[in-house]
Amino acid sequence: TVLVGLVNMLTTILAVFIIDKVGRKKLIYYGVSSMIVCLVCIACYFAFGKALGLSPVILLALFLLYIFSQAISISAVVFVLLSEMYPNRVRGIAMSIAGLSLWIGTYLIGQFTPWCMSTLKPHGTFLLFAFMCLPYMYIMWKKIPETTGKTLEEIELCTGKRYPVIHIVGGGIKDTHLCRLAANACGRPVKAGPTEASALGNIVVQLIASGDVRNIKEARKVIAASYPVAEYEPEDTRLWDEHY
Repeated sequence: TVLVGLVNMLTTILAVFIIDKVGRKKLIYYGVSSMIVCLVCIACYFAFGKALGLSPVILLALFLLYIFSQAISISAVVFVLLSEMYPNRVRGIAMSIAGLSLWIGTYLIGQFTPWCMSTLKPHGTFLLFAFMCLPYMYIMWKKIPETTGKTLEEIELCTGKRYPVIHIVGGGIKDTHLCRLAANACGRPVKAGPTEASALGNIVVQLIASGDVRNIKEARKVIAASYPVAEYEPEDTRLWDEHY
């Protein structure tokens, strides 16, 4: 347990530093491919390890490599993608629904695994998990665009839309210097706020479900009236254009 936690923590820290250099999709491709290999190898260990006299250390190494591969790819990239893939008008509620779906899926896997271990046996269970990674790879390949290293103009060209204002939400807006740099680098006004975007999205879902708020449009008005939004105008854009 200590080794798993240590590998997970250190790999997550590493992912923070390389995610923008390597790219979201590349991390997924490399990490999930490694996960599939590890899961297949673990299945083979359970199927043939005893007959071949393989050491339990091999199984431990495979599990730790799987944790490394997961932490540096899916675990690191998923929340970055959730914050990037939705339009601003639905981002709060969309991230909340996606986060809820993620945790429901995690719960179901936890409940499903004991049944698999007894019915499909350990080797069948891990082969099933390896197979479940394939749709994830396909969706990333076909449906998710790569935004790493692309300018705002390049993103606009891909989407066919122009974004006159950049909205930033979440804890990162506490860094006012970052917000100013975003406005200067992109040459667009930046509106920063609210800070607790995901939490507010969850609250909005519950308010709509309880009937206290009629719809998303009304919920936006409530949030806008409740939380201040800081605005940053672009400055020194000529210097950014010259260098980048």
